[in-house]
Amino acid sequence: MMRLFTVLTILVSALFGGCSSSPGSSDLVSVRVFGVAFSDPDRDPYKDVQWMRILATEESQVLTDTFTQFSPGMPLELPNIPFGSGIQITVEGRGLNPVDPSLPGEVLSRGRSPRFELDPNSSAVSFNVPLSRVNKFSATSQPGTAGSVATSLNFGRIGHTTTLLDDGRVLIIGGAKLIAGKTGDITAPSDVSEVLSSIEMYDPTTGIFINRGALTTPRAFHTATKLPDGRILLSGGMNTSNSVVGSFEVFDPDFDQVATLGVSLRSPRAGHTSTLLDDNGNVLLAGGFQTQNGALAAVGDVEVLCLDEYGCTQPNGDPVVFVDTLNEPRFFHTATSVVVGPAGENDVVVLIGGEGDTEVRSTLETFQLRNPPGIRKGGLPEMQFNDSGAVASLGRTRHTANYVEDQKFIHVLGGFADKAHSESIARMSSYQVQQETFFNDVEFFMGVSRGGHAAVNVPGAGNIVLVFGGWDGSTPLSTAEVLFEFRDPNDGKNYIDRGGVGSMLGPRGGPTGTLLGNGTILAVGGVQDAGAPTLVGECFNPL
Repeated sequence: MMRLFTVLTILVSALFGGCSSSPGSSDLVSVRVFGVAFSDPDRDPYKDVQWMRILATEESQVLTDTFTQFSPGMPLELPNIPFGSGIQITVEGRGLNPVDPSLPGEVLSRGRSPRFELDPNSSAVSFNVPLSRVNKFSATSQPGTAGSVATSLNFGRIGHTTTLLDDGRVLIIGGAKLIAGKTGDITAPSDVSEVLSSIEMYDPTTGIFINRGALTTPRAFHTATKLPDGRILLSGGMNTSNSVVGSFEVFDPDFDQVATLGVSLRSPRAGHTSTLLDDNGNVLLAGGFQTQNGALAAVGDVEVLCLDEYGCTQPNGDPVVFVDTLNEPRFFHTATSVVVGPAGENDVVVLIGGEGDTEVRSTLETFQLRNPPGIRKGGLPEMQFNDSGAVASLGRTRHTANYVEDQKFIHVLGGFADKAHSESIARMSSYQVQQETFFNDVEFFMGVSRGGHAAVNVPGAGNIVLVFGGWDGSTPLSTAEVLFEFRDPNDGKNYIDRGGVGSMLGPRGGPTGTLLGNGTILAVGGVQDAGAPTLVGECFNPL
Protein backbone atom coordinates (compact mmCIF):
# COMPACT_ATOMS: atom_id res chain seq x y z
CA MET A 1 0.00 0.00 0.00
CA MET A 2 1.25 3.49 -0.81
CA ARG A 3 1.02 6.15 1.86
CA LEU A 4 -0.38 9.45 0.60
CA PHE A 5 2.04 12.08 1.77
CA THR A 6 1.75 13.61 5.15
CA VAL A 7 4.80 15.80 4.69
CA LEU A 8 6.54 17.81 7.37
CA THR A 9 8.89 20.39 5.94
CA ILE A 10 11.33 21.51 8.60
CA LEU A 11 13.52 24.55 8.05
CA VAL A 12 16.53 24.53 10.34
CA SER A 13 18.27 27.78 11.27
CA ALA A 14 21.85 27.88 12.51
CA LEU A 15 23.18 30.02 15.33
CA PHE A 16 26.87 30.53 16.08
CA GLY A 17 28.25 31.17 19.54
CA GLY A 18 24.87 31.98 21.04
CA CYS A 19 24.51 35.18 19.02
CA SER A 20 21.75 36.04 16.59
CA SER A 21 22.20 34.29 13.29
CA SER A 22 23.54 36.37 10.44
CA PRO A 23 21.38 36.78 7.31
CA GLY A 24 23.33 34.08 5.51
CA SER A 25 23.19 31.47 8.27
CA SER A 26 19.48 30.71 8.43
CA ASP A 27 17.61 28.01 6.54
CA LEU A 28 20.80 26.08 5.85
CA VAL A 29 19.15 22.69 6.29
CA SER A 30 15.84 21.53 4.85
CA VAL A 31 14.40 18.23 6.12
CA ARG A 32 11.44 16.63 4.35
CA VAL A 33 9.82 13.96 6.53
CA PHE A 34 7.64 11.33 4.87
CA GLY A 35 5.83 8.28 6.21
CA VAL A 36 7.12 4.94 4.91
CA ALA A 37 4.97 2.65 2.78
CA PHE A 38 2.84 0.16 4.72
CA SER A 39 0.09 -2.40 4.22
CA ASP A 40 -0.53 -3.21 7.89
CA PRO A 41 -2.29 -0.33 9.73
CA ASP A 42 -0.20 -1.07 12.82
CA ARG A 43 2.88 -0.03 10.82
CA ASP A 44 1.35 3.35 9.88
CA PRO A 45 3.86 5.90 11.26
CA TYR A 46 1.12 8.50 11.80
CA LYS A 47 -1.34 6.25 13.62
CA ASP A 48 -2.42 7.91 16.91
CA VAL A 49 0.26 10.64 16.57
CA GLN A 50 -0.83 13.86 18.30
CA TRP A 51 2.50 15.58 18.91
CA MET A 52 5.72 16.03 16.93
CA ARG A 53 9.07 16.46 18.60
CA ILE A 54 11.96 17.88 16.57
CA LEU A 55 15.45 18.01 18.03
CA ALA A 56 19.01 18.53 16.91
CA THR A 57 21.85 16.61 18.55
CA GLU A 58 25.62 16.56 18.30
CA GLU A 59 26.79 13.10 19.33
CA SER A 60 24.71 12.58 22.53
CA GLN A 61 24.25 16.28 23.37
CA VAL A 62 20.88 17.88 22.64
CA LEU A 63 21.45 21.24 20.92
CA THR A 64 17.86 22.39 20.55
CA ASP A 65 14.49 20.75 21.07
CA THR A 66 10.83 21.61 20.44
CA PHE A 67 7.37 19.98 20.73
CA THR A 68 4.42 20.96 18.51
CA GLN A 69 0.89 19.58 18.24
CA PHE A 70 0.64 17.57 15.03
CA SER A 71 -1.45 18.34 11.97
CA PRO A 72 -0.91 16.87 8.47
CA GLY A 73 1.28 18.90 6.13
CA MET A 74 2.50 21.16 8.90
CA PRO A 75 5.69 23.19 8.36
CA LEU A 76 7.95 23.38 11.39
CA GLU A 77 11.04 25.38 12.23
CA LEU A 78 13.85 24.38 14.55
CA PRO A 79 15.84 27.57 15.18
CA ASN A 80 19.11 28.37 16.90
CA ILE A 81 21.28 25.34 16.22
CA PRO A 82 24.94 26.04 17.06
CA PHE A 83 27.39 25.31 14.29
CA GLY A 84 29.24 22.03 14.69
CA SER A 85 30.00 18.60 13.22
CA GLY A 86 28.14 15.32 13.59
CA ILE A 87 24.79 17.13 13.83
CA GLN A 88 21.64 15.03 13.39
CA ILE A 89 17.99 16.05 13.15
CA THR A 90 15.51 13.67 14.82
CA VAL A 91 11.74 13.78 14.34
CA GLU A 92 9.47 11.86 16.72
CA GLY A 93 5.74 11.20 16.45
CA ARG A 94 4.18 10.96 19.91
CA GLY A 95 0.80 10.03 21.29
CA LEU A 96 -1.18 11.67 24.08
CA ASN A 97 -0.04 11.55 27.66
CA PRO A 98 -2.60 9.29 29.45
CA VAL A 99 -2.28 11.33 32.66
CA ASP A 100 -2.40 14.79 31.10
CA PRO A 101 -3.70 14.81 27.48
CA SER A 102 -2.35 18.32 27.01
CA LEU A 103 1.19 16.92 27.15
CA PRO A 104 3.07 14.62 24.75
CA GLY A 105 2.98 10.90 25.43
CA GLU A 106 5.19 7.97 24.41
CA VAL A 107 7.22 7.78 21.21
CA LEU A 108 5.24 6.03 18.44
CA SER A 109 7.39 6.73 15.37
CA ARG A 110 10.77 8.21 14.59
CA GLY A 111 12.99 9.37 11.74
CA ARG A 112 16.56 10.67 11.70
CA SER A 113 18.64 12.57 9.17
CA PRO A 114 22.21 11.59 8.34
CA ARG A 115 24.84 13.35 10.43
CA PHE A 116 26.21 16.51 8.84
CA GLU A 117 28.51 19.44 9.47
CA LEU A 118 27.26 23.00 9.82
CA ASP A 119 29.46 26.10 9.78
CA PRO A 120 29.17 29.71 8.56
CA ASN A 121 30.46 28.68 5.14
CA SER A 122 28.21 25.62 4.71
CA SER A 123 26.18 25.26 1.56
CA ALA A 124 22.46 24.63 1.97
CA VAL A 125 21.64 20.91 2.26
CA SER A 126 18.37 18.99 2.19
CA PHE A 127 17.42 15.51 3.36
CA ASN A 128 14.50 13.14 2.95
CA VAL A 129 13.82 11.49 6.31
CA PRO A 130 11.59 8.39 6.38
CA LEU A 131 9.34 8.27 9.44
CA SER A 132 8.53 4.73 10.63
CA ARG A 133 6.93 3.02 13.61
CA VAL A 134 9.33 2.29 16.48
CA ASN A 135 10.00 -1.28 17.57
CA LYS A 136 8.74 -2.59 14.22
CA PHE A 137 10.00 -3.54 10.78
CA SER A 138 8.91 -1.37 7.85
CA ALA A 139 9.58 -1.56 4.13
CA THR A 140 12.45 0.47 2.76
CA SER A 141 10.67 3.34 1.02
CA GLN A 142 11.14 6.27 -1.30
CA PRO A 143 8.91 9.32 -1.72
CA GLY A 144 7.01 9.38 -5.00
CA THR A 145 4.60 11.71 -6.75
CA ALA A 146 1.57 9.75 -5.50
CA GLY A 147 2.91 8.64 -2.13
CA SER A 148 5.56 6.50 -0.50
CA VAL A 149 6.62 3.39 -2.42
CA ALA A 150 8.34 0.28 -1.06
CA THR A 151 11.76 -0.34 -2.61
CA SER A 152 13.46 -3.63 -3.45
CA LEU A 153 16.70 -5.24 -4.51
CA ASN A 154 17.20 -5.56 -8.24
CA PHE A 155 18.42 -9.14 -7.74
CA GLY A 156 17.35 -11.47 -4.94
CA ARG A 157 20.25 -13.25 -3.24
CA ILE A 158 21.57 -15.37 -0.38
CA GLY A 159 25.20 -15.75 0.67
CA HIS A 160 25.77 -12.05 -0.13
CA THR A 161 27.55 -9.39 1.92
CA THR A 162 26.30 -5.99 3.07
CA THR A 163 28.77 -3.35 4.28
CA LEU A 164 28.13 0.11 5.69
CA LEU A 165 30.33 2.64 3.89
CA ASP A 166 31.78 5.76 5.50
CA ASP A 167 29.34 7.97 3.56
CA GLY A 168 26.30 6.13 5.02
CA ARG A 169 25.42 4.03 1.98
CA VAL A 170 25.26 0.22 2.10
CA LEU A 171 27.24 -1.88 -0.37
CA ILE A 172 25.52 -5.17 -1.37
CA ILE A 173 27.71 -7.62 -3.24
CA GLY A 174 27.31 -11.00 -4.89
CA GLY A 175 25.37 -13.89 -3.45
CA ALA A 176 23.61 -16.85 -5.01
CA LYS A 177 20.24 -18.10 -6.16
CA LEU A 178 19.07 -21.46 -4.84
CA ILE A 179 17.60 -24.17 -7.03
CA ALA A 180 13.84 -24.02 -7.56
CA GLY A 181 11.94 -25.87 -4.86
CA LYS A 182 14.86 -25.86 -2.41
CA THR A 183 13.68 -26.09 1.20
CA GLY A 184 15.91 -24.96 4.03
CA ASP A 185 19.49 -23.72 4.09
CA ILE A 186 22.37 -24.57 1.76
CA THR A 187 24.15 -27.82 2.65
CA ALA A 188 25.72 -28.86 -0.68
CA PRO A 189 27.04 -27.20 -3.87
CA SER A 190 24.09 -28.64 -5.81
CA ASP A 191 21.72 -26.37 -3.81
CA VAL A 192 23.05 -23.37 -5.78
CA SER A 193 21.64 -22.63 -9.23
CA GLU A 194 23.52 -19.41 -9.98
CA VAL A 195 26.26 -17.27 -8.43
CA LEU A 196 25.88 -13.51 -8.88
CA SER A 197 28.39 -10.84 -9.83
CA SER A 198 25.87 -8.06 -9.13
CA ILE A 199 26.82 -4.99 -7.09
CA GLU A 200 24.01 -2.88 -5.61
CA MET A 201 24.00 0.18 -3.39
CA TYR A 202 21.33 1.15 -0.86
CA ASP A 203 21.13 4.85 -0.02
CA PRO A 204 19.14 5.58 3.19
CA THR A 205 18.67 9.21 2.10
CA THR A 206 16.70 8.15 -0.99
CA GLY A 207 15.49 4.69 0.06
CA ILE A 208 16.53 3.26 -3.32
CA PHE A 209 18.59 0.21 -4.31
CA ILE A 210 20.79 1.13 -7.30
CA ASN A 211 22.83 -1.12 -9.59
CA ARG A 212 26.53 -0.36 -9.38
CA GLY A 213 27.98 -2.65 -12.00
CA ALA A 214 29.45 -6.10 -11.59
CA LEU A 215 32.34 -7.97 -10.04
CA THR A 216 35.04 -9.41 -12.26
CA THR A 217 34.36 -12.78 -10.63
CA PRO A 218 30.92 -13.89 -9.39
CA ARG A 219 31.02 -14.59 -5.64
CA ALA A 220 28.76 -16.12 -2.99
CA PHE A 221 29.56 -16.95 0.63
CA HIS A 222 32.58 -14.66 0.24
CA THR A 223 33.64 -11.99 2.74
CA ALA A 224 33.71 -8.18 2.59
CA THR A 225 36.03 -6.35 4.98
CA LYS A 226 36.32 -2.59 5.35
CA LEU A 227 39.99 -1.52 5.23
CA PRO A 228 41.40 1.45 7.19
CA ASP A 229 41.16 3.71 4.12
CA GLY A 230 37.44 2.95 3.64
CA ARG A 231 37.82 0.57 0.69
CA ILE A 232 36.18 -2.87 0.85
CA LEU A 233 38.28 -6.02 0.44
CA LEU A 234 36.38 -8.94 -1.14
CA SER A 235 37.89 -12.38 -0.66
CA GLY A 236 37.16 -15.89 -1.89
CA GLY A 237 33.68 -17.29 -2.33
CA MET A 238 31.92 -19.69 -4.65
CA ASN A 239 32.15 -18.55 -8.27
CA THR A 240 29.98 -21.33 -9.72
CA SER A 241 27.73 -23.93 -8.17
CA ASN A 242 30.69 -26.31 -7.92
CA SER A 243 33.86 -24.26 -7.55
CA VAL A 244 35.53 -21.88 -5.09
CA VAL A 245 38.03 -19.07 -5.80
CA GLY A 246 40.97 -17.62 -3.86
CA SER A 247 41.10 -14.27 -5.64
CA PHE A 248 40.56 -10.77 -4.26
CA GLU A 249 38.78 -7.68 -5.48
CA VAL A 250 38.64 -4.23 -3.89
CA PHE A 251 35.66 -1.85 -4.09
CA ASP A 252 36.53 1.85 -3.92
CA PRO A 253 33.52 3.90 -2.68
CA ASP A 254 35.11 7.16 -3.83
CA PHE A 255 34.61 6.04 -7.44
CA ASP A 256 32.03 3.24 -6.99
CA GLN A 257 34.37 0.94 -8.88
CA VAL A 258 35.80 -2.51 -8.24
CA ALA A 259 39.32 -3.64 -9.16
CA THR A 260 40.91 -7.08 -9.19
CA LEU A 261 44.06 -7.62 -7.16
CA GLY A 262 46.87 -9.58 -8.73
CA VAL A 263 47.22 -11.80 -5.65
CA SER A 264 45.41 -14.86 -4.35
CA LEU A 265 44.85 -16.81 -1.18
CA ARG A 266 47.05 -19.85 -0.79
CA SER A 267 43.89 -21.85 -0.09
CA PRO A 268 40.74 -20.96 -2.08
CA ARG A 269 37.82 -20.76 0.33
CA ALA A 270 34.17 -19.79 0.80
CA GLY A 271 32.06 -19.75 3.97
CA HIS A 272 35.11 -18.40 5.82
CA THR A 273 35.53 -15.34 8.05
CA SER A 274 37.57 -12.21 7.37
CA THR A 275 38.58 -9.90 10.22
CA LEU A 276 40.52 -6.62 10.16
CA LEU A 277 43.22 -7.03 12.81
CA ASP A 278 44.64 -3.51 13.11
CA ASP A 279 45.01 -0.07 11.54
CA ASN A 280 47.96 -1.37 9.51
CA GLY A 281 45.63 -3.24 7.16
CA ASN A 282 46.32 -6.81 8.32
CA VAL A 283 43.31 -9.06 7.62
CA LEU A 284 42.78 -12.55 9.06
CA LEU A 285 41.05 -15.07 6.78
CA ALA A 286 40.08 -18.21 8.69
CA GLY A 287 38.65 -21.59 7.70
CA GLY A 288 36.00 -21.94 5.04
CA PHE A 289 35.07 -24.66 2.56
CA GLN A 290 36.02 -25.92 -0.87
CA THR A 291 33.86 -28.12 -3.10
CA GLN A 292 34.94 -31.75 -3.43
CA ASN A 293 32.98 -34.68 -4.82
CA GLY A 294 29.67 -32.83 -4.58
CA ALA A 295 30.18 -31.82 -0.94
CA LEU A 296 31.44 -28.86 1.08
CA ALA A 297 34.94 -29.75 2.38
CA ALA A 298 36.34 -27.80 5.35
CA VAL A 299 39.55 -25.75 5.05
CA GLY A 300 41.94 -26.14 7.99
CA ASP A 301 44.20 -23.10 7.86
CA VAL A 302 44.28 -19.33 8.42
CA GLU A 303 46.06 -16.67 6.39
CA VAL A 304 46.90 -13.06 7.23
CA LEU A 305 46.84 -10.77 4.23
CA CYS A 306 48.28 -7.27 4.03
CA LEU A 307 48.20 -5.18 0.86
CA ASP A 308 51.23 -3.36 -0.48
CA GLU A 309 49.55 0.04 0.04
CA TYR A 310 50.01 -0.44 3.78
CA GLY A 311 53.71 -1.22 3.46
CA CYS A 312 53.45 -4.58 5.17
CA THR A 313 53.93 -7.08 2.36
CA GLN A 314 56.99 -9.32 2.48
CA PRO A 315 60.23 -8.48 0.61
CA ASN A 316 59.27 -10.94 -2.15
CA GLY A 317 55.97 -9.10 -2.64
CA ASP A 318 53.85 -11.91 -1.17
CA PRO A 319 50.82 -10.25 0.51
CA VAL A 320 50.22 -13.32 2.73
CA VAL A 321 52.35 -12.36 5.71
CA PHE A 322 51.36 -15.18 8.08
CA VAL A 323 49.95 -18.71 7.80
CA ASP A 324 48.86 -21.09 10.55
CA THR A 325 46.77 -24.23 11.06
CA LEU A 326 43.47 -24.49 12.87
CA ASN A 327 43.04 -27.14 15.54
CA GLU A 328 39.89 -28.19 13.70
CA PRO A 329 38.95 -27.32 10.10
CA ARG A 330 35.66 -25.40 10.08
CA PHE A 331 33.30 -23.32 7.95
CA PHE A 332 30.12 -21.31 8.63
CA HIS A 333 31.70 -20.40 11.98
CA THR A 334 31.79 -16.89 13.50
CA ALA A 335 34.75 -14.61 14.19
CA THR A 336 34.68 -11.92 16.89
CA SER A 337 37.50 -9.47 17.58
CA VAL A 338 37.85 -8.83 21.34
CA VAL A 339 40.37 -8.21 24.10
CA VAL A 340 40.64 -11.17 26.48
CA GLY A 341 42.15 -11.90 29.87
CA PRO A 342 41.48 -10.56 33.39
CA ALA A 343 43.16 -7.25 32.60
CA GLY A 344 42.26 -7.15 28.93
CA GLU A 345 45.86 -7.78 27.99
CA ASN A 346 45.54 -9.72 24.73
CA ASP A 347 43.94 -8.78 21.41
CA VAL A 348 42.43 -11.87 19.80
CA VAL A 349 39.92 -13.11 17.25
CA VAL A 350 37.57 -15.73 18.69
CA LEU A 351 36.37 -18.39 16.20
CA ILE A 352 33.28 -20.27 17.39
CA GLY A 353 31.47 -23.35 16.10
CA GLY A 354 30.88 -24.04 12.44
CA GLU A 355 31.15 -27.43 10.81
CA GLY A 356 33.75 -29.85 9.54
CA ASP A 357 33.41 -32.53 6.89
CA THR A 358 31.41 -34.93 9.07
CA GLU A 359 30.27 -33.07 12.18
CA VAL A 360 29.16 -29.75 13.60
CA ARG A 361 31.72 -28.06 15.87
CA SER A 362 31.09 -27.27 19.55
CA THR A 363 34.56 -25.81 20.08
CA LEU A 364 36.15 -22.37 20.17
CA GLU A 365 39.55 -21.42 18.77
CA THR A 366 41.55 -18.26 19.40
CA PHE A 367 43.86 -16.39 17.05
CA GLN A 368 46.05 -14.03 19.05
CA LEU A 369 47.86 -11.09 17.51
CA ARG A 370 51.00 -11.42 19.65
CA ASN A 371 52.77 -13.28 22.48
CA PRO A 372 53.16 -15.27 20.19
CA PRO A 373 50.95 -14.59 17.14
CA GLY A 374 48.84 -17.41 15.71
CA ILE A 375 46.24 -20.02 16.63
CA ARG A 376 46.45 -21.25 20.20
CA LYS A 377 47.06 -24.97 20.20
CA GLY A 378 45.79 -27.49 22.71
CA GLY A 379 42.56 -27.82 24.68
CA LEU A 380 39.61 -25.96 23.22
CA PRO A 381 36.76 -24.39 25.23
CA GLU A 382 33.47 -26.08 24.36
CA MET A 383 29.82 -25.15 24.24
CA GLN A 384 27.84 -27.63 26.34
CA PHE A 385 24.41 -28.15 27.87
CA ASN A 386 22.72 -30.26 30.51
CA ASP A 387 21.10 -33.26 28.82
CA SER A 388 18.97 -35.10 31.43
CA GLY A 389 21.61 -34.60 34.09
CA ALA A 390 24.61 -35.34 31.87
CA VAL A 391 26.85 -32.76 30.21
CA ALA A 392 26.65 -32.91 26.41
CA SER A 393 28.48 -31.00 23.69
CA LEU A 394 26.47 -28.35 21.83
CA GLY A 395 27.73 -28.01 18.29
CA ARG A 396 26.26 -25.32 16.08
CA THR A 397 26.72 -23.95 12.57
CA ARG A 398 25.18 -20.97 10.72
CA HIS A 399 24.74 -19.28 14.11
CA THR A 400 25.54 -15.69 15.13
CA ALA A 401 27.91 -14.29 17.77
CA ASN A 402 27.44 -10.80 19.23
CA TYR A 403 29.84 -9.16 21.64
CA VAL A 404 28.16 -7.12 24.40
CA GLU A 405 30.69 -4.78 25.94
CA ASP A 406 28.84 -4.10 29.23
CA GLN A 407 29.37 -7.57 30.67
CA LYS A 408 32.19 -8.73 28.35
CA PHE A 409 30.15 -11.59 26.87
CA ILE A 410 30.03 -13.03 23.38
CA HIS A 411 26.47 -14.30 23.04
CA VAL A 412 26.24 -17.22 20.61
CA LEU A 413 22.71 -17.51 19.26
CA GLY A 414 20.86 -20.19 17.34
CA GLY A 415 22.32 -22.19 14.49
CA PHE A 416 21.89 -25.77 13.36
CA ALA A 417 23.01 -28.80 15.36
CA ASP A 418 23.41 -31.13 12.37
CA LYS A 419 25.07 -31.24 8.97
CA ALA A 420 21.67 -31.40 7.25
CA HIS A 421 20.73 -28.02 8.78
CA SER A 422 17.40 -29.48 9.89
CA GLU A 423 17.78 -29.24 13.70
CA SER A 424 17.64 -25.55 14.57
CA ILE A 425 18.72 -24.35 18.03
CA ALA A 426 16.99 -22.02 20.48
CA ARG A 427 19.60 -22.31 23.25
CA MET A 428 22.14 -19.52 23.78
CA SER A 429 25.78 -20.02 24.81
CA SER A 430 27.73 -17.16 26.40
CA TYR A 431 31.52 -16.80 26.38
CA GLN A 432 33.02 -14.50 29.04
CA VAL A 433 36.11 -12.93 27.48
CA GLN A 434 37.86 -11.92 30.73
CA GLN A 435 37.67 -15.44 32.13
CA GLU A 436 37.92 -17.01 28.65
CA THR A 437 35.28 -19.61 29.37
CA PHE A 438 31.73 -20.55 28.38
CA PHE A 439 29.09 -20.16 31.09
CA ASN A 440 27.56 -23.55 30.29
CA ASP A 441 25.65 -23.74 33.59
CA VAL A 442 23.36 -20.82 32.63
CA GLU A 443 20.36 -21.87 30.52
CA PHE A 444 18.68 -19.34 28.25
CA PHE A 445 16.52 -19.91 25.18
CA MET A 446 15.32 -17.68 22.38
CA GLY A 447 11.59 -17.62 21.79
CA VAL A 448 12.06 -19.47 18.48
CA SER A 449 14.76 -21.92 17.39
CA ARG A 450 16.51 -20.64 14.29
CA GLY A 451 19.64 -20.94 12.16
CA GLY A 452 20.89 -18.94 9.19
CA HIS A 453 19.44 -15.79 10.80
CA ALA A 454 20.84 -12.30 11.41
CA ALA A 455 21.66 -10.66 14.76
CA VAL A 456 22.64 -7.00 15.22
CA ASN A 457 23.56 -5.02 18.34
CA VAL A 458 20.96 -2.29 18.88
CA PRO A 459 22.54 1.20 18.94
CA GLY A 460 22.61 3.21 22.14
CA ALA A 461 21.28 0.39 24.28
CA GLY A 462 24.65 -1.26 24.92
CA ASN A 463 23.21 -4.62 25.91
CA ILE A 464 20.41 -5.39 23.42
CA VAL A 465 20.65 -7.67 20.38
CA LEU A 466 18.01 -7.83 17.63
CA VAL A 467 17.59 -11.33 16.13
CA PHE A 468 15.50 -11.95 13.01
CA GLY A 469 14.77 -14.36 10.18
CA GLY A 470 16.55 -17.62 9.45
CA TRP A 471 15.03 -21.09 9.34
CA ASP A 472 13.31 -23.24 11.93
CA GLY A 473 14.44 -26.52 10.43
CA SER A 474 13.48 -26.12 6.77
CA THR A 475 10.88 -23.37 7.32
CA PRO A 476 11.98 -19.75 6.66
CA LEU A 477 10.99 -17.42 9.49
CA SER A 478 9.50 -13.93 9.60
CA THR A 479 9.75 -13.67 13.39
CA ALA A 480 12.08 -11.38 15.33
CA GLU A 481 12.98 -10.82 18.96
CA VAL A 482 15.34 -8.79 21.13
CA LEU A 483 17.60 -10.25 23.81
CA PHE A 484 18.99 -8.09 26.59
CA GLU A 485 21.18 -8.29 29.66
CA PHE A 486 20.24 -6.56 32.89
CA ARG A 487 21.49 -6.43 36.47
CA ASP A 488 19.00 -7.24 39.24
CA PRO A 489 19.44 -4.59 41.98
CA ASN A 490 18.12 -7.03 44.59
CA ASP A 491 20.83 -9.67 44.25
CA GLY A 492 23.42 -7.84 42.12
CA LYS A 493 23.44 -10.64 39.54
CA ASN A 494 23.26 -10.34 35.77
CA TYR A 495 20.38 -11.90 33.89
CA ILE A 496 19.25 -12.24 30.28
CA ASP A 497 15.70 -11.79 29.05
CA ARG A 498 13.93 -11.46 25.72
CA GLY A 499 11.12 -9.42 24.23
CA GLY A 500 8.97 -9.61 21.12
CA VAL A 501 9.08 -7.00 18.37
CA GLY A 502 6.51 -8.48 16.04
CA SER A 503 7.42 -9.89 12.66
CA MET A 504 9.07 -8.84 9.47
CA LEU A 505 6.96 -8.23 6.38
CA GLY A 506 7.60 -11.82 5.29
CA PRO A 507 9.89 -14.80 5.88
CA ARG A 508 13.54 -14.62 4.94
CA GLY A 509 16.11 -17.33 5.52
CA GLY A 510 19.73 -16.21 5.24
CA PRO A 511 19.28 -12.41 5.47
CA THR A 512 21.95 -9.90 6.39
CA GLY A 513 21.52 -7.18 9.00
CA THR A 514 23.31 -3.82 8.89
CA LEU A 515 23.20 -0.97 11.40
CA LEU A 516 22.69 2.32 9.52
CA GLY A 517 23.89 5.76 10.46
CA ASN A 518 20.32 6.89 11.23
CA GLY A 519 20.04 4.22 13.94
CA THR A 520 17.79 1.80 12.05
CA ILE A 521 18.76 -1.75 11.11
CA LEU A 522 18.57 -2.79 7.45
CA ALA A 523 17.47 -6.35 6.55
CA VAL A 524 18.42 -7.40 3.01
CA GLY A 525 18.16 -10.57 0.95
CA GLY A 526 17.41 -14.12 1.99
CA VAL A 527 14.85 -16.56 0.66
CA GLN A 528 11.21 -17.46 1.23
CA ASP A 529 9.53 -20.83 0.77
CA ALA A 530 10.94 -23.15 -1.91
CA GLY A 531 14.08 -21.04 -2.24
CA ALA A 532 12.33 -18.02 -3.81
CA PRO A 533 14.36 -14.85 -3.16
CA THR A 534 13.07 -12.02 -0.97
CA LEU A 535 13.46 -8.74 -2.85
CA VAL A 536 11.91 -6.03 -0.68
CA GLY A 537 14.17 -4.34 1.86
CA GLU A 538 13.15 -3.75 5.46
CA CYS A 539 14.32 -1.47 8.26
CA PHE A 540 13.82 -2.03 11.98
CA ASN A 541 13.42 1.16 14.01
CA PRO A 542 14.60 0.52 17.61
CA LEU A 543 12.67 2.06 20.47
